[in-house]
Amino acid sequence: MIPAKKKAFTLTELLVVVVVIGVLAAVVLPKFNKVVETRKTTEAEELMAAVRTEQERHCALDKQYVQDLSQLSDIIPNTDTKNFTYVATATGIKAHSKGKYGYTLQMPSYQDGRLCCDDADCAKLNKDYPSCSS
Repeated sequence: MIPAKKKAFTLTELLVVVVVIGVLAAVVLPKFNKVVETRKTTEAEELMAAVRTEQERHCALDKQYVQDLSQLSDIIPNTDTKNFTYVATATGIKAHSKGKYGYTLQMPSYQDGRLCCDDADCAKLNKDYPSCSS
């Protein structure tokens, strides 16, 4: 009696599958990194909005804007987070990215609360931030 032939994949077939997966990964990974970096901006946007609300509360009580973020420790416990470094200015706040793209999100004025970005790396994000100079 002749033994039954076992069915299996050949080395060539397995190699083709590995190459196809490699090509797909090479195409998808840069786009995935862009999406991840864009999602990190949400952290900065939310924290900057919370600081703006607190600063406007100070202003409504006839106080000056706080320029030392340590005075707002209940809102921003640490100015140096995993994704951003925050710096307060006389009228607004800046968030410097620590990620792959080196950009700085800015809220130039607490009064209007708009977010902007002038860095070239902002164009690499999936969000359209206006220029701070406009």
